[in-house]
Amino acid sequence: MEIKGLDYNTQREPLMMPEYGREIQKMVDYAVSLADRAERQACAEAIVRMMATKVPQ
Repeated sequence: MEIKGLDYNTQREPLMMPEYGREIQKMVDYAVSLADRAERQACAEAIVRMMATKVPQ
């Protein structure tokens, strides 16, 4: 039985840093795709803040 729109994690692209999860990976992929350097930098800084709250040390 296959449900449309659902897939297994084994069928997805492997994560670069699994400890942060797929949502952070999607944010990084989006940031890399930005053409404007200032916008890309702001996005990267926001991602780092999210990573710090997700896995505090």
